Amino acid sequence: MKKSFLLATVLASNIVFAQVIPTQTILTQATKLQNNSLSSMAITQLQNRGLDTDVATSKVNKSLSQDALVIDLMTQNLVSVVDEVSLEDVVSYISEAALFDRSIDLSTYSSLVSITQKKMGASLSDETLSVLAKVSFQNLKISKLI
Repeated sequence: MKKSFLLATVLASNIVFAQVIPTQTILTQATKLQNNSLSSMAITQLQNRGLDTDVATSKVNKSLSQDALVIDLMTQNLVSVVDEVSLEDVVSYISEAALFDRSIDLSTYSSLVSITQKKMGASLSDETLSVLAKVSFQNLKISKLI
């Protein structure tokens, strides 16, 4: 009798805690992803330049009109295809544009060329421009999917 009661107690506690622990893990992972998003990195960079948190957040949100997930996917697409451009380059571009209240759309060819030129210099090769055109087309598809 004591064994069955003990087994029932252990089974019941496993069922209860099995539902709570994964939820907590998922919330923690979601918070980490949100803190590492491109927009939050740009906000941090603007704060390092001396802007207040509310002002930096407002400027970045105004400059980035798309969803954070879409922007992160587009950035990952650019960074994975163009080896010379890093995540830090894109964050720097976004924070500078937000500082001067310029709108940013990472699905446009001109934005991608501007980011790449800032890193590689004024003249880009035809091959790089062709790659950027393909990335722009892919990013346009990404922006329409979500």
